[in-house]
Amino acid sequence: MEEKDILVAYFSHSGTTRGVAAALSSEIDADLFEISPKEEYSNVYTQSNSEIRRNARPALSAAVDNM
Repeated sequence: MEEKDILVAYFSHSGTTRGVAAALSSEIDADLFEISPKEEYSNVYTQSNSEIRRNARPALSAAVDNM
């Protein structure tokens, strides 16, 4: 059976998801990639809520290599 590379990609506004993603990637021996916007979000959730309503796709600060 062919071995596959595994990537755990996550977005974490508050940091909670970051911890879960790190634990998961460690458990399954996967690469870890943080999805983050080019422009940082404020601590107020209204910006992200507005983007959800508009179905917006903000620019990301980085891309996954070799994908």
